Amino acid sequence: SRSLSRTSSAPGALASVRFPAISRRTLPSGLHVWCVPHTAIPVATVTLVLPFGVRDDPAGQPGLAGVLTDLMEEGGNGLDAIAMAEALADLGTEVSIDVGADATTVSCSVLARCFEPAMALLFGLMARPHLSEEDFTRVVELRVNRLTQLKSSASAMADRLLLRGVV
Repeated sequence: SRSLSRTSSAPGALASVRFPAISRRTLPSGLHVWCVPHTAIPVATVTLVLPFGVRDDPAGQPGLAGVLTDLMEEGGNGLDAIAMAEALADLGTEVSIDVGADATTVSCSVLARCFEPAMALLFGLMARPHLSEEDFTRVVELRVNRLTQLKSSASAMADRLLLRGVV
C-alpha cells in the first residue's frame, strides 16, 4: 500500500496581474459601450446587457421575459431561425440569449475578421426580431412542456423547497 505524505510549503509571492484598460463610450442612442482590448487572439466578443429580466414580468404574466428571449432566438432581420443560424454558422459563431432575475444578456464571439457581418446579424436580430405568431405558439408550448417535466424533476423540486426556505 502506498502512503500519502503531506508536505507544506510556504505560499509564493503574489503574481502581478495587469488588467487591460477599459474604453467607455456612449453612443448617440444612449447605449453604453465598454471595450476591453485583448490582442493575444483575433477574436471579438460582444455582450449586450439589457436592464430587464424575470422580475420585470407583468403581474399575472409570469414567464413573459423567458418567452420573449426564446422568441428572440427565432430569427430576425428578415431571416427565420434556420436561416439566421446558418448565417451565423457561416461566420463561425452563434448568438446566446439568457434571461436572469434582473438582466438579459445577448452575447456573441467571433473571429475578428468576421466581426462586422456578425454584428450586422446580431443587431438585426435585436432591432427586427422575427416574432411570428406561429413561433410564439410553438415557444409557449415548449415552455409549458418544460415546466410540466420540471414538476417531476427531483433537482427542480429541491430548488423549489430551498427557495421556499430561503425566501
